[in-house]
Amino acid sequence: MVDSRSARPRAAAFGPLVGVAVSVLAAAALTAPRPELGASLPGALIDYGLPLARALTDLAAAAMLGFGLLPVLLVKDSPAMGRAALRASVPANVLLVLTAVLTLVLETAKGASGSRFDFGLLAEEVRAQRTGVALLALAAIGLVCLALNLGCHSRPQRVPPELRLIAAGAALLPLPMTGHGQHSAYQGLIMLTRGAHVIGAAAWTGGLFALALLVVSHRVELAAALPPFSRLATVALVLVGGTGVVDAVVQVLATPGAGLPALWGTDYGALALAKVVCVLMLALLGGRIRYRLMPRIAAGRPSGLIGWAGCELGVMGAAYGLAALLSQSDAVL
Repeated sequence: MVDSRSARPRAAAFGPLVGVAVSVLAAAALTAPRPELGASLPGALIDYGLPLARALTDLAAAAMLGFGLLPVLLVKDSPAMGRAALRASVPANVLLVLTAVLTLVLETAKGASGSRFDFGLLAEEVRAQRTGVALLALAAIGLVCLALNLGCHSRPQRVPPELRLIAAGAALLPLPMTGHGQHSAYQGLIMLTRGAHVIGAAAWTGGLFALALLVVSHRVELAAALPPFSRLATVALVLVGGTGVVDAVVQVLATPGAGLPALWGTDYGALALAKVVCVLMLALLGGRIRYRLMPRIAAGRPSGLIGWAGCELGVMGAAYGLAALLSQSDAVL
């Protein structure tokens, strides 16, 4: 018989996957070029599969960071939670490696232009493109994290949780350094804002995911973890919102022939504005959790937190899907 207390958090943890799938499929269908008669199926698979694989890669990295934050920042005095986070990190590490490799394969197929796909093309993608190098580095980081976590299963203190957190955080660095805007006059600003944006989003999403999956069924640990997470989420909201707006505006200004009106009249602008809507929704959902539900949890009363956390995770997944589509756009215009 399935314990409903553990089944509900696991069901809510599917929120990011649902959000990613819905946003990628809907937005890609609206923004992808209309295929010509007789267009090949692999082209459609790349149009939809590439942003989906990229979004899942980002979500896996966020989950790794969230599980790393749990014993270091959110639930510091619970060895049982530390062991649970260690166990949960292993599937996230495996997912990161698999999706990074899949994204690299799809990126290579996208640039093949009808050429026969082989390992030579894959090697050329890694040599010639920053994205290829970043994805290969990401897979390597995933393997290092996997080795660290598997090595700690029998003795969790063999590797300090702070070191595992740093290793997980390294997975956030490669991909933000690639993409559009790398050769513009605003390159330094774009890289800075994009890195801060990714770190804030991953800490917020990964932290909530870890709480929903591992902590929400344990009242004492949940009451202890929510205040530090709420402070983290507030900082992340300001960071994600501010850097997202700056990045979009700078990206438009750095594109010759574009201007701020491009935010309203292009696919890039539509995707960017949809992300803004997601952030506003997250602010409302997070505010309800902080000001309405946290006092109930502190008082030991029923709160319905898991339902609201599932909704918030779903919106986060949608935002990650939109971000993946934005990263695949070749130009603002």
